[in-house]
Amino acid sequence: MSRAVGAARSLQPGSTGRPVVSSRPDLALLEGLVPGWSAEQIAALDQWRQGDLLPCPPVAWSTTAASVDPVTGQPTPSGGIVPWPGELPKYVIITTQTCDIGGKPPGARQPFVQVSPVVKVADATKEHWRELTTGILADRVGLTGKTLRTKWAVDLRIGFPLSKAALLEVSPTRGFASAAEAVEFGEHLARRAGRPALHDFLIDVVRVEIDSAIRASLKKDTGWWSKVDEVRLLIEGDVLEPRKVSILVLTKSVLQPEEHDRWGRSPVEWWGLRTGVVA
Repeated sequence: MSRAVGAARSLQPGSTGRPVVSSRPDLALLEGLVPGWSAEQIAALDQWRQGDLLPCPPVAWSTTAASVDPVTGQPTPSGGIVPWPGELPKYVIITTQTCDIGGKPPGARQPFVQVSPVVKVADATKEHWRELTTGILADRVGLTGKTLRTKWAVDLRIGFPLSKAALLEVSPTRGFASAAEAVEFGEHLARRAGRPALHDFLIDVVRVEIDSAIRASLKKDTGWWSKVDEVRLLIEGDVLEPRKVSILVLTKSVLQPEEHDRWGRSPVEWWGLRTGVVA
């Protein structure tokens, strides 16, 4: 029997005497669910990191108490709990930050990790795979682990809490071929969670205008877009109900006068990085 399996069997409150008890009211929600981690459990959890895969456990989601989930159309045989329909995915991927996975602080006070399902995409086209592995898609990410025998991608549209007990029973499968790619996955998760919501006009109109300007530049071979480092939006007021929006363009060099007006009547502010006039 492996050390991990033996540790899993001893995972229960009181495994080192008593459950961890805190006097802080903001930690009371999970009172009695956080164990005193044993040395074996800590060693087993130390193997895991964000972006690792493990076999998919039984999963379900919560909904209303109706007999059928009104959004997904799935039946709710357990009164508000919908079991995963059909065959389970082969893997899930850990999206919890690495420091919170372990049995030492800060992970010591967290009995759960968050996971998302992984789907096989063996038939993905070259272009589709490029989108999956370059961060273009916010809710899906391609996996590059060296031991994966075909193409897989994580579906971030759904996530589940998972007891760390599941991590003590198996060894991790690396989801990414390098530490740098695993770090980029964490940054992708942060960007997805932290990206601001914007008014529809900014997505449906302004973004389209910017894309059109870039495509026009490429067709005319003017080269002006190669001078641009970033395009940002300066928003006054609530991002969902802005009073005023300006386009801020950060360039590598000063643009020529004929290169300024690229978005018609859109309010544009141009700043040249070389001039040092950068907000």
